[in-house]
Amino acid sequence: MSSARRLLLFAGAAAAIALLLSATAPVAGAEDDGYSYIPGSPRGPQNWGSLKPEWATCSSGKMQSPIVEIMGTPYPHGMIIRLNANASVVNRGHDIMVRFDGDAGSLKINGTAYQLRQMHWHTPSEHTIDGRRYDMELHMVHLNAQNQAAVIGILYTIGTTPDEFLQKCYIIAISNQEGKEKMVVGGADPNVAKGKDTVYYRYMGSFTTPPCTERVIWTVVRKVPEEDDQFGYIPGTPRGPENWGSLKPEWATCSSGEMQSPINLGLLDLTLAPGLGDLNYTYRNANATVVNRGHDIMVRFDGGDDAAAAGGLVINGTAYRLRQVHWHAPSEHAVDGRRYDMELHMVHLNTQNQTAVVGVLYAIGAQDEFLHKIVNGGVDPNVAKEHDIVYYRYMGSLTTPPCTEGVIWTIVRKVHTVSLSQLALLKAAVVNGNEKNARPLQDVNNRNIGLFIPLPLINV
Repeated sequence: MSSARRLLLFAGAAAAIALLLSATAPVAGAEDDGYSYIPGSPRGPQNWGSLKPEWATCSSGKMQSPIVEIMGTPYPHGMIIRLNANASVVNRGHDIMVRFDGDAGSLKINGTAYQLRQMHWHTPSEHTIDGRRYDMELHMVHLNAQNQAAVIGILYTIGTTPDEFLQKCYIIAISNQEGKEKMVVGGADPNVAKGKDTVYYRYMGSFTTPPCTERVIWTVVRKVPEEDDQFGYIPGTPRGPENWGSLKPEWATCSSGEMQSPINLGLLDLTLAPGLGDLNYTYRNANATVVNRGHDIMVRFDGGDDAAAAGGLVINGTAYRLRQVHWHAPSEHAVDGRRYDMELHMVHLNTQNQTAVVGVLYAIGAQDEFLHKIVNGGVDPNVAKEHDIVYYRYMGSLTTPPCTEGVIWTIVRKVHTVSLSQLALLKAAVVNGNEKNARPLQDVNNRNIGLFIPLPLINV
């Protein structure tokens, strides 16, 4: 199934957009102070940065958009759309814009309100998913009180159902007329462009047209995968944890496995294991993408060719590189029967794609520095580690389908703190029904659970 949101674009509307874009590229006057989308031309995208000094960021910027591949989060909570806001349709030559001339509503990100100012379209889509460009992309441009931008991108495919928003915007009436404006009689309703039950990608980027200003918060929307591809956390439901093993043949281990996770780390099941040694890890700042997968929020480290970009840990002489981190609330593992308010999973892979996960437990209290840095635009996994770590070690599984076994689990004994507001943000972001995304405890089945206590702490 296509991962683009199935607000299908009516073929007639698509043709109108294509006509507008093809007709406006060579418009008289546009060349004097404009730019082009034709590769290899003097004013083509590769030359934007040299056309004007104030456009230099188009060439020199390090956080430019669109990005080649984005790899999911329910539609942004806190989006308030006004019905039938006053608007004008404007042909800007390089695109068609709907400019809102009043209060069209807002989007809230990390407590900051961004007011919807305008919407415009690009064909084909500017962003790609798994290397695929779609037929069209809608950009909903928002500004906060400091004129900082947040843009929502919505992907479209050609279909037989007209796009309702396009139908109401008098697009054809201003085709081939650069600079032409037309008031939308009765107002434009941006709610028809607002998705439901969708997932999104979030990253920091730039405007996709000159001057290519950076520090733009991008939210690119796609449709949630079909229900057949999903699992749930609500006990007693058809897709609840007790039924994961029967949802797909490749998920059978979720029911039949004998080394499943999470487990209770009970005192009577523990064995002191001084031979495990201190945790051998090195983490560092790395490029990352925040991804809402519907059932949780994940930070994926984008090292490109450098598999060790975010660092990792060494277990028994084998290097495991940090690939991603995500959160569960409440905690999945329990200590002596107690589940905590949240658990961070730091997922590592070795060169054979074998998995090692470090789990960090949280209780409500002061804010978590790692989450705080992510919310404020930085990702430094170092803030999620400690010195002289007491930890549990056992062999288990992934805690979500396909529940693959052979995972080396390391659960840090020290309980960290997370603020109530930070926890609320994580819960608010996931798809309904996943606010409590912790798998039930699994049987220990006589597994060995090692407890490592560093010598400095033993000698205290």
